[in-house]
Amino acid sequence: MKSTFSLIRDSNLLKMILAVLVGVLFVVGGVSAATTISTNISTGGTLSVTGASTLTGLTSMIQASSTRFSVHDTAYFGGTATTTINSTGVITLRNGETIANATDGDITLTATNLVLVGTASTSAVKVGDEPNATTINGMVTGYCTFPTVTITASTTGMASCAGATGVVSGDRIFVQATSSLPDVFVIQAASSTATDVIQVDITNLGFTVTTATGINSLNFWAVR
Repeated sequence: MKSTFSLIRDSNLLKMILAVLVGVLFVVGGVSAATTISTNISTGGTLSVTGASTLTGLTSMIQASSTRFSVHDTAYFGGTATTTINSTGVITLRNGETIANATDGDITLTATNLVLVGTASTSAVKVGDEPNATTINGMVTGYCTFPTVTITASTTGMASCAGATGVVSGDRIFVQATSSLPDVFVIQAASSTATDVIQVDITNLGFTVTTATGINSLNFWAVR
């Protein structure tokens, strides 16, 4: 039969063993288990996270900075998420975004083929990089029709070609007669002094007795 001293000693030993086991289990459980905090966390120091982090909801970062930003799906930019960059690096701009630089200078797009889907529009355009390349502020094409006019042999008369939609006064006009204009007549000049109207000078070469032009349509280009 054990003495009272032995029982007390064995009891203390058992308590020590239990305390060590509880401490080990506490440390292991704290390391391996996920911790959920239902209140806000605020720290004035540096927060370091090792491993993957999952953020649910909108994340706001003031003066965010990183040496490398990696997105494995599609990245969205803008308050309404209209601009996107997909995982292959293709960027999509929507809803009237503006591409500009700090000095409002040249913006260079380098590509083998530049494809514009939809209707391209600009206030002015230059073709070529020559210093004296002409600035084109507008260009319209179409056809117009003028009524028959009588022009005697070896003289020049004028006809107003109406329905030249888009033409304005001062445009540089280029016209081409259709096959309906008799061979005896030649268009000498074309200009515009009114909206949607082209004035043409027509000369009768006089190698036949024909004097009436007949109703004719002209194809035109107008550049400003």
